[in-house]
Amino acid sequence: MNTSHFVFLLVLSLVIAPAATVPPQAQNQQLAACDSCAAVKRALESFETVKPGMRRSQVEESFVVAGGMTFRSTTRYEFKDCSYLSFEIEYSLDPKSPSSFSGEDRVLKVSKLTVDYPTKD
Repeated sequence: MNTSHFVFLLVLSLVIAPAATVPPQAQNQQLAACDSCAAVKRALESFETVKPGMRRSQVEESFVVAGGMTFRSTTRYEFKDCSYLSFEIEYSLDPKSPSSFSGEDRVLKVSKLTVDYPTKD
């Protein structure tokens, strides 16, 4: 390869390579502009706050009980802003309320956040 070919390829790579890559800041700006991505981000942020020991009433500030069969000991929730995002919680039941859902029931285990069609009654 002669010197002129080498210089040409070097210049060409310096011109094309930066144009072909998207900087991380631009990728984040593109994602932030997407409404559905914003809803998923809010759901993840809310979901990450759900921890064992929390009360049912605290969970239900950001999530609603999903449709379908619901049990007091294991309850399926959907994110308020997007019913396609859901998870299940296993509860330790409040002994002062033996027969109905209680805001004082405590979270024992939390499943992973899933994407699925909403459950209907």
